[in-house]
Amino acid sequence: MKKTIAIALVLVMLAALLAGCSGGKDKYAAAGEYICTSMTTVGLTMDPTMLGMEITLTLNDDGTGVLHYVDDEAGRQLVWSQDGDTLTLTIEGDSAEATATDDSVTLKIVDDAGEVEFIFTKR
Repeated sequence: MKKTIAIALVLVMLAALLAGCSGGKDKYAAAGEYICTSMTTVGLTMDPTMLGMEITLTLNDDGTGVLHYVDDEAGRQLVWSQDGDTLTLTIEGDSAEATATDDSVTLKIVDDAGEVEFIFTKR
């Protein structure tokens, strides 16, 4: 009887250990407030704040968020998901991929006008 109880306890502890270790990074590990610290287009890199521009990115831990441009008070509503260090952002129906680190998000947007890379740093 004691042996059966001991085996059952070991199995329960093993199951709890495996459940705690599964899944790797949190589904929304990149959630947070970010400010754009670098913007690159047509080979020119600049800090938007040096030009009086503030571009912010808010990623909520429920998979929603907002991208605020310079004078856009309401912002652009978005949904996002994370798979490892890759983020998929859908902003007003258009999808874009970004790369996340512990303290930054790099977003590349490509359209007919060309490519723009934004680097957002966590506040």
